[in-house]
Amino acid sequence: MALIRNSPISVLRAGARAWRLLRRCAGAPARGRYLILMYHDIGCGITADLFARQMNYLRTVAAVVPLDVLLEDARRGAASGAQCAITFDDGYEGVYRDALPCLLEHGFAATIYLSTGFIAESNNLAVNTGRSGLVKGRALLSWRQVREMDGCGLRFGSHTSGHGDLSMLGRREVMEQLRCSREEISMRLGKPCDHFAYPFGRFSRQAVGLVQEAGFRTAATTVHRALMAGDDPFRLPRAGIEDRYSMEDFKSIVRGDWDFIGLLQTLRRPRLRGATSTTPLPD
Repeated sequence: MALIRNSPISVLRAGARAWRLLRRCAGAPARGRYLILMYHDIGCGITADLFARQMNYLRTVAAVVPLDVLLEDARRGAASGAQCAITFDDGYEGVYRDALPCLLEHGFAATIYLSTGFIAESNNLAVNTGRSGLVKGRALLSWRQVREMDGCGLRFGSHTSGHGDLSMLGRREVMEQLRCSREEISMRLGKPCDHFAYPFGRFSRQAVGLVQEAGFRTAATTVHRALMAGDDPFRLPRAGIEDRYSMEDFKSIVRGDWDFIGLLQTLRRPRLRGATSTTPLPD
């Protein structure tokens, strides 16, 4: 994420134009494209109007499917066109207030990764204190809202209990954050919690192993590119959508023009490469 966050938008757009030209010259064959989109807050970050326009565009160019369906189709190479899965990190209240009505209107599924230690039971009293990199003072989902969204067909994964940087924590604390969040989500919703997203997109080899040990089936990163059949399910790439991106930027991301970012991220940090786990993409 640092590579994207620290780069001026003009540089990212120039890179996208160059990457698009390179792909066109290379004559890349048409094939299925599997893209996991990553959002955070809606309303206080990306406006509700922009999010609605993004969803309207997705409806015309891609099949928006649940995360599990996307992973299975990518494993089998089942899609000939574009498929997208939508995810949200942290669990901000704006996802309930501004994103949910739009998702329901289009019949789109989504997965929300919750930092469970910051969520209260009801009345939306859970307000972020600014710890661990969450946005200070911004309201988070309540468990009442989580249960309502679960009943609407949205799915929930873990983002740890305390939004801790797993690459910096010891084994005991990592396992505690993983175990507490997974167990609470399962208890609150009465179903298994299978999916995980690394806070800040940061992880180590040890953290990847501990996520597997904790019982999760997948873990999502912030490596910005499309999903490929051979990807490690515990290093899933996602395309981050930020509030500074225009509608044209969003279209360019969905097309694949911004996938060059994932290549640069992997060159800078070799551990981001997938296919190191012995576990295949889930059936």
